Formats: sequence, C-alpha cells, structure tokens
Amino acid sequence: MEHQVTVDTGEINTSHVNVQIPLHQADLEESSVISTFSVSNQSKTQKEPFPRDWPRMRAYGAALVGGFAVVPSVAAAITVAIFLAELNVPGAYIVIWGMLVTLAAWLLISIPMSFLTSRDRVNARSYGLLISRLSQLETRLNVIQNRNPDPDKLEEYQEVALEEAYNNFQELDTMLYESTSRLPWVLGLGYVVAWFRIHRAEEALIDVEPVEMVVRGAFHDKMAITDSQMSNSSDLLNQLRTAVKALDPAMGDVFRTGDTSSQETEQLQDLLDNVRQLEKDMQQLGQGVQLIAKNSGGKLDDNQAHKKGPDQPSTKGPSPESEARLTIREIRQTLNEFRDHQWEGLIRARNRLMSGIFVTGLVTFLLLCIALLSASSGSSDSQSGHAALLAAAAFYVVGAIAGLFGTIYRESTMSIGVDDYGLSLARLIGTPMLSGLAGVGGAFLYSVLILQTTPSASLTISSIFTLSRLDYLIAAVIFGFAPNLIIKGLAQQSNKFISALQSSKASVITDPSDKQNSAN
Repeated sequence: MEHQVTVDTGEINTSHVNVQIPLHQADLEESSVISTFSVSNQSKTQKEPFPRDWPRMRAYGAALVGGFAVVPSVAAAITVAIFLAELNVPGAYIVIWGMLVTLAAWLLISIPMSFLTSRDRVNARSYGLLISRLSQLETRLNVIQNRNPDPDKLEEYQEVALEEAYNNFQELDTMLYESTSRLPWVLGLGYVVAWFRIHRAEEALIDVEPVEMVVRGAFHDKMAITDSQMSNSSDLLNQLRTAVKALDPAMGDVFRTGDTSSQETEQLQDLLDNVRQLEKDMQQLGQGVQLIAKNSGGKLDDNQAHKKGPDQPSTKGPSPESEARLTIREIRQTLNEFRDHQWEGLIRARNRLMSGIFVTGLVTFLLLCIALLSASSGSSDSQSGHAALLAAAAFYVVGAIAGLFGTIYRESTMSIGVDDYGLSLARLIGTPMLSGLAGVGGAFLYSVLILQTTPSASLTISSIFTLSRLDYLIAAVIFGFAPNLIIKGLAQQSNKFISALQSSKASVITDPSDKQNSAN
C-alpha cells in the first residue's frame, strides 16, 4: 500500500500544497515521528501561558533588542535637552528624568516597531528569494516523486539523499511559514540558517535528479568557481569536469578551462581515463576467453591462470555515475559553504558594530552623568557649569557632523549595490557617535595645550569648554574626522566579504568599478 505524507507549506493566500513523499518500511517510522512531533508541539503550545499573546510578546521582545544599540545615545540627548531647559533642579534629578523618559520612549516606540520584526519585513529581498527557491525545491521534489513512485527502483544512496532533501524542505517550510520566533530574523542569523537548509536540500537532489539537470547545475558551478577567490578553485574545476564527463561525455569539452596548466592536467586526466577504460576492456576480454576455454574443455596457460575467472566472487563497487554525482555534490557544497561563510561574516560584522554603538553610547551617557553631577555639586558654579556643558554639547555636535560628512562622502564614492543586511546603515549610525566623542576629546586636548602655554591662564572646566574660542570648534571638526579611519577599516573588511561573494557569482562583470554592484 502506498503511503503519503502531506506537508502544508503554510502559504496564506493559497490552499494546502501537497508534497507526496515516497515512504517504505523505513519511512513509516519517520512519518510516525513527524506526527508525534506535531502533536507534541500542539500540546506544548496549549500548555504555554498566554498562547495567543506569545507571538506578539516575541515580536515585541525582538523590537526591544533591535533598538537597544541607540538607547544610551538617545538617553544622553534627552538628558542634555532637559538640562538646557533650565529647570533649576539638581543634576541627579536630571539624570533620573532622562533615564525614565528614554525608557518610556523605548518601550512605546517598540510597540509599532514590533510589526517590522517579521521575517518578510526585516529583509524583504532575502525573504522573497527564499520563498522563490522554496517553491522551486517543492516543484523538483514533486517531479521526482511522480517520476519514481516506486522507492525500490532507487539506489540506497539515492534514498538517503532524497530523505535529506525532504527533511530540509520541511524544516525550511516550518521556519518560513509556521515559526513565531522573531529575534533570529532581526539579528540576521535566521536568513543564514534558511539558506543553509536550501543549499543542503538542493545538494541532496544531485544524487536523484536526471543527468541533464545535474549537468546544468554543474555548468553553473563551473561559471561560479572560475576566477573566484576560492583557494582550491583549479582542483575543483578539474574534478568537476571529470565528473561531468563521466555522466555526459559530450559535455567534457564545454567544461574545459582556458588555463594552460589546467588544460595539461585535463589532457593527462583524459589519458588516464583512457588507460583505465582499456584495462577494463582487456579484463572483460580475458574473462570472455576464460569462459570460452571452459566451455570448450580447454586449459589456460600459466599466463592466463592468474586472471580472475567469471566464477570467482567479485566485490561490486560504486558505479561511475554514483561517483560522479557524489563529486558534483561535494563541489556544490564547497561552493555554497564558501558563499554562506561570506554572508555570515557580513551579518556578524553588523551585529558587532551595533554592539560597539551601544558601548559608545553608554560611555557617552556615563560621562554626561558625571559632568552633570559634578556641575550641580556646587551652587555657586551652576552658571559656569551650564555654559561648559553647553560648549561640550556644541563640540559633540560639530564633531558628529564632520564625521558624518566624511562617511557620506566615502559611501558615495563606493559603488556597492549589495544587500549587506544593514551593515552600511550601522556604519552610518556609528560614525557620528564616535566622531562626537572625538570632537569633545579633541577640543579638550587642544584647550589644555593652549592653556598650558599661557602662564596666566587657569585650568578650569569653564576655561576648557567655552564657545568664545573659534579654534576650539576647529579642533573639534578636525578630530571629528579621525573616527572615519576606524570606520574605513571596517568598510574594507566588509568589502572583502562582498568581493569574495562577487567573485563566486556565475555572472561576469568586466568593469572593475562595478565589481561590487551585485553579490547574491
């Protein structure tokens, strides 16, 4: 009796899509496991407190995490605004009010932002590509099911590969349609896992799909590996050509490379294949001679006695087709892992930069709190402390604007039309924060040096942070450009990932200035 498992893709605007999975004795156990897993998930959902509100709570928590990086900087800005309002209250109250207002704003703004934490809104482009590839994978699985309704006709390695493809398809389908988690998508790591599932499923289909589709995918891999930054690209191309030639000898010339050394290697490989084929033909000829001699009652001479006769047991090894499919699958996995590693590097660089923005804002807020508490400790110096904090805020703004202009100019000269999962935006947010601190520090260092060279000048906060000196503002502007060197280093690091992605694309870009215009 034919057993089938129906998998709901979870699409909102369509009916249930049935993927018919060929099941035999081993698959019956898996179907029971899947059913048990579904029942356990339903019971677990029913036992959870507030089951209906749990997805909203996850979305709200993801929105809080998504905005945590700028919270200290916003707190510092609100605290400065309260201080400049001249409410005539102690500095401790100003700090507390600034923290409470920031906390309330963070909690309130995260409510509408929670609607933007779903997987289809965090990165709409990547989500659209995932849905498209999932639909293609579903179609290919259905075609394989209809073409091979009897699982006994498949080889054992093909059954295992098909099982892997179905498992990854089901996991990805659950991630994209049924899962209520939001935080992995906000952090970007959910897209990495989803592409991992897609790639593993497509690689498994190489062992099952028709030869024509396998050769087509191998030709795409050949174009992607050629001129890529993969260290073993030449070896991979030679192995790919040998595997394709075993599946379809007519396509062997298509996979030839233009490199002279590679052509010599290919010629040697062709010669070795011919020698192996000749040995196989000679062995079959010797077995035929033995069989004829045995049937005619003759005897073989001593030179032929050592040859294996047809009645001797022989071990059956893997067929040339299975070996070729295995080679192509391994090459495809190597290519996919190389590209997945670059995308993961971009996302982790973005997350580390957001953590750095949080730390920078926290340091800024702590310095502001110390300045406010020290300024309000003596009532006689309240006016001078107010003026010094106003000057420090001005230096911060001037330095931040200078650094922001430098970042905008650098980004305008970089021809990168790549979906970098928000890394460029994170650099744009982090630059004014670092430049603002650099502007305040630069004005402080410059004023200290000037005051030390003047014997009659006294070294006080009001004399260091003052708006009466234009050269202090110029020092803030100059030091505000300094963090661009740090941001430039981060941009160069991310460009390495983008360049590696671009080099491993099947499309060819001839203009070096446009080499980073696309990367997926």
